Amino acid sequence: MSAQTLTRPAFQHCELKHQGLRIPSRVSRWQSRLKPDSTSHNPYRPSASGSAAPDPGWHWPNRPICVLTDLHADADALFGSLVAAGFIAKQGPQDDAFTITPLGKRSLLVINGDCFDKGPSNLRLLRCIHSLRRAGVRIKLIAGNHDVRFLAGIRALEQPRDLMSQNFFLRMAPKGVAFLREVYESHVADLRPEQKQRYGEGLPDERVRERLYPDEAWYEHFPKLASPWMSSSKIASEMKKTDKKRRQFESLWLETGLSLDKAYAATNRWRELFCHPQGEFSWFFESMDLLHSEGSFLFAHAGMDDVMARAFARLGAENLNQGFRNSLRDDLFGLYFGPMGNVFRSKYRRSDYDFTPSGAVHLLKQNIRALVHGHINHHTGQEYVIRQGIYHFECDASLDYGTRRKEGLTGRGAAATWIRPDGCILGISVDHPSVKLFRPPQAGSLQSAEPDYGKYEQETA
Repeated sequence: MSAQTLTRPAFQHCELKHQGLRIPSRVSRWQSRLKPDSTSHNPYRPSASGSAAPDPGWHWPNRPICVLTDLHADADALFGSLVAAGFIAKQGPQDDAFTITPLGKRSLLVINGDCFDKGPSNLRLLRCIHSLRRAGVRIKLIAGNHDVRFLAGIRALEQPRDLMSQNFFLRMAPKGVAFLREVYESHVADLRPEQKQRYGEGLPDERVRERLYPDEAWYEHFPKLASPWMSSSKIASEMKKTDKKRRQFESLWLETGLSLDKAYAATNRWRELFCHPQGEFSWFFESMDLLHSEGSFLFAHAGMDDVMARAFARLGAENLNQGFRNSLRDDLFGLYFGPMGNVFRSKYRRSDYDFTPSGAVHLLKQNIRALVHGHINHHTGQEYVIRQGIYHFECDASLDYGTRRKEGLTGRGAAATWIRPDGCILGISVDHPSVKLFRPPQAGSLQSAEPDYGKYEQETA
């Protein structure tokens, strides 16, 4: 198949045989999956007295922005999504067999969190992302809960150990078994015996458990130390969950056929690969942000709350991102369980930090009209909802192999969300028969405008 076919506009129907994908051929109006909350506060909507602040309207980015999220260790989902988006032309099965299209060259690629876990290969995905960067793609990496949880779990093993975060390794360990096994098999297994010993291989199981698991002091002091952050019921649940995950981890790890000391060796090698300045993957966390804002759009992995909305209005994205990196280094517990952690963990549950009209007003006064996020996965392409007057574009379209197998989705996953300077948003997914097209509402309204479908379909002629 020619490169010309692969680089046609993203909503042009074409069969990508080497990717096993079928891209939708028509455009349809993007409908909200929930009715707007009629009580949502909008400072630009006229009040009962007829007064309202002047509505500045949606501000659109000066460049196209392509959003991929929740890739979960699946490099094939990365490439399939970029081909479906018209961002790259794939010229063969090799990971480096691609060219960036003219559209891709003038666009920003936002990878909106959760590169780790679930899929076939964490390291392959990261190498493919890095190859895109070396090829000139402008990439914004956003922190996801799986990414932060793994880093926090490994850093919690550093000496001297912090009582507050001693259980963080077990928090991530059951889901991290495949990643640790991958690191062991690719970066430890073939080393000389003395090199393996340097990473901790050969230690007796009890010594390994002492280094990986919380000690007695954690069980004694954690309830008091955590009380400013968590309710007594949550503390009890956290401690019970820690014991459960310890049993799960040992069981799952031994199922790999590897001994416990090899898991410990993998954690130390992982730290060297990701946390050492010269490590192959040190770029990943060094370039990761908590959030990104451009025009009227705020990009985050999961969601917002009142505290973080107020902080964003006061400090801006750049200062919050610096605070995030400082907390990754110095305050793992406060980061993960505090409001900042809500940005990559929230699903707007009752147990999450509240997002009320007060928080929405802070965002609206910065002219943030839409939050673009992942974390909540869907089976028929991207969705959007309106929470407190803020549009939430939920872009996790179940891309990765692990999720699709577990949740009964057939075929390979591919999806991309475009935010275009001409004032529209496109949701492209192989699991939906049409490209979803959104245009913003008229001033003071929450009802989206009727798109000109013909205009976008004519671009494929």
